[in-house]
Amino acid sequence: MLTKVFAGIAALMAIWSITDAYTQKSAFVLREEKQANFSPRRGTSASGYYNNRGIWIFNSGRSSYGGFQGGGPGSGK
Repeated sequence: MLTKVFAGIAALMAIWSITDAYTQKSAFVLREEKQANFSPRRGTSASGYYNNRGIWIFNSGRSSYGGFQGGGPGSGK
């Protein structure tokens, strides 16, 4: 008798999970929604631009780091 109760609970949980998964919004739908107040690039600028042939051209000011030495093992000691 107890096994039938557990089997019934398991079946209800499976049906509930499948129904819930089927009715929720997918990530694709959420991405496609218009969010007027969301700007992922607020306060940033591009590091270059595309020329007329579609090739990315880096801005020289953003691509040089002066005396950068790297941060390998032992750095900062």
